[in-house]
Amino acid sequence: KRPVTFNYAITYTGSTTLIAGTLSLGGGNNRLAATSRLFLANSTTLLLGGISQTFADVNDVGGMDTQIFTSMNNSI
Repeated sequence: KRPVTFNYAITYTGSTTLIAGTLSLGGGNNRLAATSRLFLANSTTLLLGGISQTFADVNDVGGMDTQIFTSMNNSI
């Protein structure tokens, strides 16, 4: 399985929901709107690739298996 990768700014301002797999953000800060709410389901991964991303709200809707990585070597 390959992650979905956003290397450019996304123009929509709605919520982002990751139901399965990996979402990778890169290429510059705030690829998603800083006003966006993020919902992460169980066993999903958000890779920030060393960039900064601001969210209005982050919700773990699936349990404790969600992972957020700031780079390939660091997890928060």
